[in-house]
Amino acid sequence: DSYKGLIFATWDREAPSLLDYLGDAAWHLDMCVGRSEGGIDVMQGAHKWMMQMNWKFPVDNHVGDGYHVPITHGSVIGLGKSGVLNPNTRPSLSSGVRRSFTFGNGHGGSVGPWTGPWSSDPDSPVNKFNVEHRDEFRQQLGDVRAKYQPGTWAIFPNLVINNPAYSGNLKLFLPRGPMWTLGWSYCFVD
Repeated sequence: DSYKGLIFATWDREAPSLLDYLGDAAWHLDMCVGRSEGGIDVMQGAHKWMMQMNWKFPVDNHVGDGYHVPITHGSVIGLGKSGVLNPNTRPSLSSGVRRSFTFGNGHGGSVGPWTGPWSSDPDSPVNKFNVEHRDEFRQQLGDVRAKYQPGTWAIFPNLVINNPAYSGNLKLFLPRGPMWTLGWSYCFVD
């Protein structure tokens, strides 16, 4: 079956319909893959890599591990136009509240207020795109969802979708043994 152009499959003949399986996650999933009228376009090619870990670890990491962002990604977030760390443009951790949710069936993710800009550089193409298309997003998603921007979502068992507002990508984590996982990452754009 498919949802917003994403194809899902199962070997289980008794599995629920895809919409029943997604449940409330579908409403939130639209914020990632249904922001614009044309949906998303997945770019050709995939980044693939092997990790020595159980496949559940990277999926679980994406569900609500927001505390790592200012530590792990802080220097990248704070980079200015010149490529030099600019503490004056670094987003404030108190600028809004991000919440993590679980929707049953192992799905989960996070959402936060539309606080923008999504880059430390207000003139970045990503930031300009999000600002210029905000009305379209509101038209597609409705007033309630347009007030928020999605974080990272995990659709159990192995699909991760990163926020299209600044790094739209789909990731699949495929088990290759008890402690080996193959990761596939595809970029997408609105």
